[in-house]
Amino acid sequence: MNLRLIVFASTIALVLSAVVQPWPGVAQESPVPAWRLVGSDPVTYFGVKAMAPPLIHRYAEEGLWDWDQLVLDLRVNPFYVRGDFDGDGATDVAVYVLVRASGFRGIAVLHGSVDKLRLFAKHESPDALFFPGHPRIEEFDDAFVGNYLQIHAAGTRIEPVPCSELGNYPGCEDAPFTLQHEAFEAVMFGRSAAVFVWRGDRYVTFVTAD
Repeated sequence: MNLRLIVFASTIALVLSAVVQPWPGVAQESPVPAWRLVGSDPVTYFGVKAMAPPLIHRYAEEGLWDWDQLVLDLRVNPFYVRGDFDGDGATDVAVYVLVRASGFRGIAVLHGSVDKLRLFAKHESPDALFFPGHPRIEEFDDAFVGNYLQIHAAGTRIEPVPCSELGNYPGCEDAPFTLQHEAFEAVMFGRSAAVFVWRGDRYVTFVTAD
C-alpha cells in the first residue's frame, strides 16, 4: 500500500479517537468505535464542533448551548435546515440533537437574533426539564420530531389533518392557511409529519400527515 496513504489513514484514526467520546452508560470497546448504542439505536456520536452551523457557536458564546448536553445527531443528512422561521430577515436553524441526559432525539431551534434556544424533545415528565430555571432556554415536551427535516417556503399552503382524526386534542387547529414566512417540517418516513410555524412569540405545531 502507498506509504502516503497509510500515513493519512493513521492520522484520521488518531483524530477520530480524540474527538469521539463515549455515550454515558454504554459499554466501551477498544479502539473506540464511531457507533454507539443508546438502547438498540445506533448513534454516531462525534463531538466535532467544526460540523456545527455557525449560529450554534454564537449561541454557545451567549451561554445558550451546552456542547456536553446537546449532541449533534449526525445520523441524518442533512442534520439541520436553515430558513427565516420568524420572519425577521435573519437566518434561523433547526437542528437534530441527542439529549445526553435522556438519550432522546430532539429538535433545537436557534434564531438568528440569538434571543432564546428552543428545544423540542421528549421528557420523562413535563416537569423534568433538562435546563431548569434557564431564562433563555425554552423546553417543550414534544415526542414527535420525525426522521428528517424539510423547509416550506413562504406562500406554501398548509392543510393540517382534521382535528377529529387526531382525537380533538386541546389546542388543535386544522384550518388551512398560507405560510407568511418559511417554516420547517419534521417528517416520519411514510407515516406522519408536523410543520412548526412561528406565531409571533412561540411555535405552533400542525400535524400535516398521520
